[in-house]
This record gives sequence, structure tokens and C-alpha cells, in this order.
Amino acid sequence: MISALLSLKNHARARSYRTALALTSALLICSAGCDKPADTPAAPTPQSGAPAYEKIEAAGDKSAAKAEEDGDGQEKAEGPAIAGLAEATDSQQMLLLEAKKAFLTDDLTRAEALFETLVKSKPISGPQVSAVIALAQIYNETERPDKAVKLYDDLSDEVSALPEIQLVIARAYADLNEFERAIRAYRKLLKTQPDYVFAQLELGKIYAVTGNNDEAAKAFYAYEQQIYKLSARLESSKSTPEERLEVLSIFSLVSDERASAATQKALRAESPDVRRQAATVLGQMGAVEAIPALEGLTMNDPSPLVRMSAQQALKEIKELGLDPADATSGPTVVDDKNELPIK
Repeated sequence: MISALLSLKNHARARSYRTALALTSALLICSAGCDKPADTPAAPTPQSGAPAYEKIEAAGDKSAAKAEEDGDGQEKAEGPAIAGLAEATDSQQMLLLEAKKAFLTDDLTRAEALFETLVKSKPISGPQVSAVIALAQIYNETERPDKAVKLYDDLSDEVSALPEIQLVIARAYADLNEFERAIRAYRKLLKTQPDYVFAQLELGKIYAVTGNNDEAAKAFYAYEQQIYKLSARLESSKSTPEERLEVLSIFSLVSDERASAATQKALRAESPDVRRQAATVLGQMGAVEAIPALEGLTMNDPSPLVRMSAQQALKEIKELGLDPADATSGPTVVDDKNELPIK
């Protein structure tokens, strides 16, 4: 992706903060944005490293690299409200802007003070939530993990009904090896968003790391069930284009053989929006097995937007340098496959 942020020396910090800023400009959170310790269960992501559906890091780049001009010609931080959160006040927007500048120039003392002020402000808005995540990152970098955990605990209580933010919190707990907290956050998330199939897989990995093999098996099996259900929904002629797009948005966050096969079938959907999104998802999956179908789409699809998406998907797959032997196979986590597919 192209962004002024990528010229910063500290790429890990820039990426972490882009993710925090993405909370103010997107409804789907795909990553907590922190580099994971070696013993932390890794969250499943597409092979290309970013979601296909409204790329979150790209949204974060725009928020961090670009500020709007208000009526007086003064810079104002971007921060559209997240569904379920209050609209940010002008004071919160300006605090976010100033804290962002300090954070990305490594002036952590000033950034910390500004973020702490924003965290204590009301109402609970996109910028305020972003401040919690950025401040927790500062605490982690300065070896104060207990303070970071306290921030996440408080945020989890305040936004318990918002699955997008619960996902960020769950992954943050996992990064800190706070596995019991992570398990609670994932379970809370899956109650409100059972279709977050990737969260089920991440939960299973945490159970496996903590030695709870029975619960790990249940989570992995639930993941497999959901993959088959969602694939059937994507392939069904009774599904509306909107329903298929919803499934594709979820599949953009997993790498799985069954999901890849269903997504390839979606390349033949009547709706050009569905075909376009399916091509994008296959590119993000790194689905080398889809190359012939995508090549056909670039030449034969009547929609120029679909052809462009197919060309971009082919470019992404080829840039990964994958061999056909590396075709998406997905996690093999279920022993008793006689019970699948789920009807």
C-alpha cells in the first residue's frame, strides 16, 4: 500500500497506530496491529496479509496520512463515528490529531499525555477508542503491560456490544499472553457475531496453547462447521447478492480450501458486484488454483470493473511468488469429517 507512514523508521509502531486509527474510519477491524510474540497463537489472515473487504490498514493509512481542512483552514483529524459509538466532539478530534503527530514522531511522552486525556474524555467515540488502543501500545512498548490490560478491561466493559472492537481486544489480550481474558473476549465476540469464523479458529489456537485440547477440538470443529455453512450460503442460488457479499467479506479473512472453492464458484455469479468481490478475495487469499478462472475473467467478463478486479487479483497472486503446489488448503482441524458438510 502507498502511504507516507511507510517512510517512518519504526514500521511496527506505524502499523500499530494505523490500526488504531482505522477504528475511526471503518466498521470491520481485522487486526490489533501489534507484532506477536513467538509463543502467541497467530491470528489467521489471508496469505497476502490484508483483508480483501474494505482493507482496514488502507483505511488506517488514509486516516493517518491525511487530515481534513475545516472552515478556518485548520487541520482536523478524520474520525467518522463507528456504529454504536457516540459522535466525537471537536475537542476529541483535535486531541487525536495532536496525539497522532506526537506518536508517529516518537514523542511518546507527549503522545502518552494526550492519549490519556482523550481516554478520560466523554463521550465514548471512535477517537476515544482509538486512543485506548494507541495508549495501550505505548504502555506495552514501555514495559507497563498491567496498565495496558487495565485499559483493555475497561474498554471491553464499555463496548461489550460492539463485536468489531471486541475482536481487537481479544487479539490484544492474546498478544499479552493474557489467555483467560482473550478466551472470554472471543466467546463474547462469537455470541454477537457467530459468523466471525476466523475468531473461532483463533479461539481454538488459544485453547491449544493453554493445553485445553477438548475445548480446542470443539472450537476447530465449530470453525469447520461454519466454513461449510457459509460456503453453502455463498453457492446457493437462493442467496441474494447482499448475502453473498457478506459471506465474501468473511472469507477475505480466512485461508481455507472450502472457502476458496466456493469463492471461485462466485466468479460465475449473475451480480457483477459479487464477481468483482470474489475476484478480490481470491487475490487476497493467494489462491493460485484460481488463476485460470481469473485469467478468463480478465478477457471475457462484460463488466470493466470485474475485469480490473481480476487483473489486480492475478497481480497479487503472482507477486506472492506462489507455486501451484502451494494452493490454498486451509487448516485441517476436524478428524470426524463424516459429519460434514453441515446442512
